[in-house]
Amino acid sequence: MKKAILTALILLFTINAHAQFYAGGRTGWWRDGETHQKRFTIQPEVGYEWNERISVGAVVGYYHDHTERVKETPLAGEGGTTTRSFEFAPYLRYSLLKAGPVSLFVDGTVALASSKTTDQNSRNSFRIGARPGVSVALGKDFYAVAHAGFVGYADSETGLYRAGAGFDFSGNQLLFGMYYKF
Repeated sequence: MKKAILTALILLFTINAHAQFYAGGRTGWWRDGETHQKRFTIQPEVGYEWNERISVGAVVGYYHDHTERVKETPLAGEGGTTTRSFEFAPYLRYSLLKAGPVSLFVDGTVALASSKTTDQNSRNSFRIGARPGVSVALGKDFYAVAHAGFVGYADSETGLYRAGAGFDFSGNQLLFGMYYKF
């Protein structure tokens, strides 16, 4: 019994020899002049790199969309319509290829979101699938990360996600972020 426990501890410490935490995320702001829509997003991300190939993490997102009321597009409410969305998206990351400072990976993710629009009840969104990406080391512990596309299924009552199943590698699915390993 002692040998089994000792072997398990040695194995655990050997596997965790590379383990590191990382934190970072993405943020953005956009204003569409034609529809008078403004969107602010902030998506902090934390994760744990188990070894050189496998990481686990989560993105917690906040989205604030506001469309102003104008004569051509009348909306409910005096000041227009505002939608606030909160998202929780855990993922399992697998690094496919590493060449110098560049690492190609795929994130298997499940995202859950809740949105509240002016004068409406809360509505939910769900997404499950994979997001390919690339990570580039900019320094010892500082990384730039980009995701390009989504393959999977989404069900969204709010338009936060594109509802349906399939793959989308359009510019709408291009995300950039940064993170720091410690």
